[in-house]
Amino acid sequence: MATTSGKRLGLSGWSGVFLLGLLLWATGGSDAAQAAEWTDELAGRWRGQWTTQADGGRRPHQGTLRMNLRPLGDGSYQGTFVGRFAVVIPYAYRARVERVGDTLTSSKRLGPFGSYDMQLRPGPGGTLQGGWSAGSERGGISLRR
Repeated sequence: MATTSGKRLGLSGWSGVFLLGLLLWATGGSDAAQAAEWTDELAGRWRGQWTTQADGGRRPHQGTLRMNLRPLGDGSYQGTFVGRFAVVIPYAYRARVERVGDTLTSSKRLGPFGSYDMQLRPGPGGTLQGGWSAGSERGGISLRR
C-alpha cells in the first residue's frame, strides 16, 4: 500500500492492475477492423474524467483524464492518454483509436493483466461519453474540449 502524509491509499484488486497497466507506455495498436474515413473534427485535445462503478463492497473512484487524438491518415487516430489514479499517481499511455460506426474504440493489451477496452460516442454539447472495461472492472469516461 502506498502512503501519503501517513494516510494509506488502497490499491487492491483491479485498482492495482489498472494502475500498473496505465503506467505502461507503449505505442501499440488495436486489432480492430480498418475504420472508415473520419473527419478531423475529433482530432485534438480533450479533457475530463474516468470513473469506476461500485462493485460489491468497494467504493467507486475517479480520476482526471486528458486525451489527444492525432489523425493517422487511414481514418484512425493515435491516442495519447494522460491522467491520475488515486489522486496523486500519474499515468500515460498511447493506443490506436478506431472508428466503428459512430463509436471510437480502442483496445490496449496490458501484458499479463489482459486488455483495457474503451468506447466513446459523441454526446451533448460537443462532448465524448463512453466507458471502459478491463477484466471484471467497468467504468465511465466523460471528455470535453
